[in-house]
Amino acid sequence: MNRLTFRYDLLNRHEIKIGELEGIVNAAITHDEHRVIKRTATFIINENFRGADINYLTDRVRPWLILPENEYPLGIFLLESPSREVSGATKRRNINAYDKTLILDQYILRNRQFFPKGTTFISAVERLIAMAGISRTNIAASDMETETDIEFPVGTNVREAVNTLLEAVNFTSLSFNETGVATAKPYVFPAFRTPKHFYSTVKDSTITPGIIDTLDIASIPNVFIRVADNVSLETPLKSEFVNDNPALATSTVNRGRQIINFERVSNVTTQAALDTLVKRAAIEATQAYRYLNFTTLLTPNHGSGDTLYIDMPELFDAPLKFCETGWSMELKAGGKMTHTAQMVVEL
Repeated sequence: MNRLTFRYDLLNRHEIKIGELEGIVNAAITHDEHRVIKRTATFIINENFRGADINYLTDRVRPWLILPENEYPLGIFLLESPSREVSGATKRRNINAYDKTLILDQYILRNRQFFPKGTTFISAVERLIAMAGISRTNIAASDMETETDIEFPVGTNVREAVNTLLEAVNFTSLSFNETGVATAKPYVFPAFRTPKHFYSTVKDSTITPGIIDTLDIASIPNVFIRVADNVSLETPLKSEFVNDNPALATSTVNRGRQIINFERVSNVTTQAALDTLVKRAAIEATQAYRYLNFTTLLTPNHGSGDTLYIDMPELFDAPLKFCETGWSMELKAGGKMTHTAQMVVEL
């Protein structure tokens, strides 16, 4: 990745470009699948530079990674908690920034929202998102309809309501991509996903020295139970999945005991949906027992939950598929990108 540079567009609240920030002296972007707000950033800006006149209440920043052959957007960020440092004539701002999940997380229902039986889940999701003032969405279509009435009372957090509806149709949770668009799509078991990125330590490697391969077996459950006790159901639904795969270290067979994970869920009204949900929970938990931390050169186009194909003969006999659960980029020439990934398992 030679000759890479960066640009920082300043946008107004309508996401119309109003300038470029020339005073960014340090910046980093982090993506973490386990956080409420998945994509975050930090910026240090020298306010002595032109273009540093920011309205922190409404303006947004869109960073770009620029290569000779292409430009790559890295997200749209709302600016929060700016602190100022003054040293002589130099004034700097340290800024924490968050993707637009922040808008949904801060929007609380002022009136009850009622969705009658027969409403498509995705139309309900789109309605809630629009209420929070977000218009740019790319949510996959689904004709699955609610089999009972659904109501969210006054005071409900809209982000939580949206993800509850998405979970009911076995979609991924809502996230905002590199262009600042709200996205969600049907969940696909990791074993069936096509890898998006390939990393190897064998030839033409972009991986820098220092790989951490971790096994965390002690607390991984091997029995998963979900109960859907929606008040609209005459009889609560129950689904159970047992990891008894002898090829997996965390299974009941190899552990010689059961470690049970139990949760109650809402707005799941069919046995098939609940069965898929409990298997999803089992796979995601079981994957967590082995994960990699490694560092590469800066690589654009990493999104939410990407699948990686990793060839490291010093660790594995054959290349393995991993799910990326987190990454972080230093936005500077010669910067590094760190990755955290969990090994894909089949159950």
